[in-house]
Amino acid sequence: MVLQNRIALIALFFICFAGISEAGTFEKKLEAELRKQIKGKIMKTYDYLKPEDIKVSIKNPDILKSVTGKSFQLGLKHNVDYLGYTIVPVSIFNRYQDKVKELKIAIEAEGYTDFLVSKRVIPKNKPLRAEYFEKQYKPMYGKPKNSVHNFSQVEGMELKASLGHGNILTEGLIRPIPLIRQGDQVNIIFNNGKIELKI
Repeated sequence: MVLQNRIALIALFFICFAGISEAGTFEKKLEAELRKQIKGKIMKTYDYLKPEDIKVSIKNPDILKSVTGKSFQLGLKHNVDYLGYTIVPVSIFNRYQDKVKELKIAIEAEGYTDFLVSKRVIPKNKPLRAEYFEKQYKPMYGKPKNSVHNFSQVEGMELKASLGHGNILTEGLIRPIPLIRQGDQVNIIFNNGKIELKI
């Protein structure tokens, strides 16, 4: 009788351990897939980002503890910017594909990239040169969405307005260098092959 009770307790222990192990495995799979898909969505929106530039954190991790199931479906939408804070609905299914649980997972995603930051005050109408800037790897949150990330984007351009020291260069501050400025003296030459006229 004592031996049977011991065997029963050992069997119960292994059943419980297997259940915990299964829950842990399912939780890890769900978390890994969620991070992967969030990063993929962000990289479609910001094509200059790489997976290592994106940090995804789950703000309510306790919700995943002891979650078991056979499969899951993430409620991610198309054409949504997933940088920042968002709630992702997750459906959990059993082996018969019956929905057994609906989770609301709070996600915060941060993106990091290079910004062109001025090393000095750059006056208006000044043609831009690479040595005026340094690249700084910063979080994207709170930065202008039209920021310039590489000098090749602005080569041959000038500033519409002066840029202070330590400021981020944005597309709204730049323009092509004009051929003629107000106040410039120019010579106009007309030539139709027979007559040449200079003004």
